[in-house]
Formats: sequence, structure tokens, C-alpha cells
Amino acid sequence: MDRRDFIKKTGKAVALATVTGGTGLLFHNRVKSNYEAIIPKTKDFEIPFDSNLPGIALARNEDHLAALNGSLDAIGGIKRFIKPGERVTIKPNVGWDRVPAQAANTNPELV
Repeated sequence: MDRRDFIKKTGKAVALATVTGGTGLLFHNRVKSNYEAIIPKTKDFEIPFDSNLPGIALARNEDHLAALNGSLDAIGGIKRFIKPGERVTIKPNVGWDRVPAQAANTNPELV
């Protein structure tokens, strides 16, 4: 490629880039959106801190349901977290092909 061809091809590339950029600027929406008005407000699910209750509880019992209830009672009960009328999704950990005795998944008795 000689110098003359290089200048022609470079000029065409610059012209194409200018037209493309100019077209983008022409159709660009310059009106600023109020994104805060678009984002819906969500309910605050934060639980008030209670210094009389622990942040985490551990319970050991051969009866798994009794262990769950004991640990929930220790942190203030399930009603502290879920109010009447609220919808709740239960997502058990069931990612492994293991029996309950191996404790890799959520025990099916609790679900």
C-alpha cells in the first residue's frame, strides 16, 4: 500500500467514524431521567436490634424439630421475623445427593 492509498482509506475510516458518532449524538436523549422516581419503593424488612437476644443460636437435640424450635425460641421466636399475613419462601439446601444422617442437606423433616 502506498502513501496515497493509506491516506484515502484513513480518510474514509475517519469520515465513517464521524458520521457514526454524529448520528449517535443526534439521536441521544439529552433529557435527564429521574431514576429515583422509576425505582419502586420496597418494604423495609429490617428487624430492630434487641440487646437481650443473641444474634445467633445453636441447638442440639436428637429430635430435629425440637432443635429448630429451641434455636428459634432463643433468638426471639419466628414471629419476630415473620408477621401475620406476610408471604415467605422456604429455600432448603438440597444441592447434594446425600442422606439426612450425612447433614449435607436440609433435613426433610424440617421442610
